[in-house]
Amino acid sequence: MGIKNLNMVINIKTEKIMKKILNISIVFLGAILLAIGFNSCEEENDYNWSTYAPVIEGGITGPTEVYASGLVASNYSINARGGSTFEWTLIGSTGTIVNDDDNYSAAITWDPVSDTTYAMVTVVETTSGGVSSEPDTVEVTLYEFCALPNNIIDDLMGSFVGSDDDDGTWYGPLAQPFELTKVDEGSWSMTGLFFGKYDGWGTLTDGGSAVVNFTPVGPDLVIEYQYYLTNDEGADWVYWIEGEGTWSNCGANPQIILYYDIEWHDPADGSSGWMWGGADPAYACKAVIDVI
Repeated sequence: MGIKNLNMVINIKTEKIMKKILNISIVFLGAILLAIGFNSCEEENDYNWSTYAPVIEGGITGPTEVYASGLVASNYSINARGGSTFEWTLIGSTGTIVNDDDNYSAAITWDPVSDTTYAMVTVVETTSGGVSSEPDTVEVTLYEFCALPNNIIDDLMGSFVGSDDDDGTWYGPLAQPFELTKVDEGSWSMTGLFFGKYDGWGTLTDGGSAVVNFTPVGPDLVIEYQYYLTNDEGADWVYWIEGEGTWSNCGANPQIILYYDIEWHDPADGSSGWMWGGADPAYACKAVIDVI
């Protein structure tokens, strides 16, 4: 056999041997990986879930300032895991807790308070293994709010006397009395808030009452941007009013407090401006109305 043929035979045999070694290595490596995977599964299955201590991730979400009227629920929730149960409790004040089906959230209706009160909403998670988490809490500031009897806003309608913080040197006195008329369940119409200040500045031709939006279960009031139209010596003047305020039915002297401002438009030269310089930095005018 020539040297060339001998080298060819050696190369072929070497190649076959290397393939066998590679195949054996692959089989051996696969066996090792399988054993590792089997052992890890056994270790995972052997884990004692009854010793797992849960942690409520992200904490409780929900309002931290509430008017405690006893009428409206505030919603609180957590990021929860399946298989656990959750217990909600209140500390520092009382109220009614209504949970959803899985207790991940709670609708809390706070009982009325007579003064500003600080309370805590607390939740504890218990796993299927019976291990409970540390309590997770959020502090809530509760403000006094006295709703109308039976939550009926009709009781707030009528004629009432109010006062004005302006000194009368630039603006006229507020017209008396204030007349409150129900528009719907979320607003009333109020006369006397505007035109008394401009008595003698022309004849009112449109507007004359301010629509005030409110909720009967909270104190916030809003006077949305709205206009009045007057005619003074043949010229039409436009006035715009807007503002905000609060109301309460608490105590022997319930009050409506309104901060507002009035914008004027001069038809002669097209100029306009706001009536600044009143009782509140944000608004020129303030009205306090006794609703008794």
